[in-house]
Amino acid sequence: MAADFDPAQHFDDTLAATYDGMIRDAIPGYEALHEMAYALLRHLLPAAASVLVVGAGTGQELVAYGTANPDWSLTGVDVSASMLAVANGRLREAGLEDRIRLVHGEATAVELERPCDAATVLLVMHFLPDDGAKEGLLRAVYERLAPGGYLLLADLTGCPGDPAFERLFAAWGQHMVNGGGDVEEVSQRLDHVRRDVCCLSEPRLVEVLEGVGFSPPQRFYTAFLFNGWLTQKSA
Repeated sequence: MAADFDPAQHFDDTLAATYDGMIRDAIPGYEALHEMAYALLRHLLPAAASVLVVGAGTGQELVAYGTANPDWSLTGVDVSASMLAVANGRLREAGLEDRIRLVHGEATAVELERPCDAATVLLVMHFLPDDGAKEGLLRAVYERLAPGGYLLLADLTGCPGDPAFERLFAAWGQHMVNGGGDVEEVSQRLDHVRRDVCCLSEPRLVEVLEGVGFSPPQRFYTAFLFNGWLTQKSA
């Protein structure tokens, strides 16, 4: 992972303006991931739940939750001011700006009136190095969850260089090309992943989660190297 990679700078105005279309083209089953995460939340949470969305991005997740659940208390946090500007506009368009709070910064910057019932960290943590930063993010979420609260986590998973990883990595690139992606642009996207993404093996992910205090994760989504996990804060 590049030592100078900064997600706050990477997700600038240009990327924020094109992110929604790009991410759908890049990640197989992107919509399904969010639909499945939402189905889990609706099943697990009470009608007046409090949910923290880490990596709120352009606000699509928040708008979906807020529109369908008028009694949910929602807070979104993101390190990118550019992404949050798009999110803020989207919340205004949906008439949700008074019901959903946006916070610019790390998860540690979030102050809640009461611990939340659940948190989502979807496609965020793999941008942090495995030098304590991942644990720091998870610990910040853990501290803001109520006892027994749920975490939905999704990330790129695996060991680069391992034949199994490389096979699926190549197939992922082929999937993007098959979907109409320009070969050169797909190559650049994959180079970005190799350079700027720090994924964990499944055993290492379990180790990190349990070290913070979460239960062993249950997988609910898989698409090539992308995996979604459900875990819970100890009661």
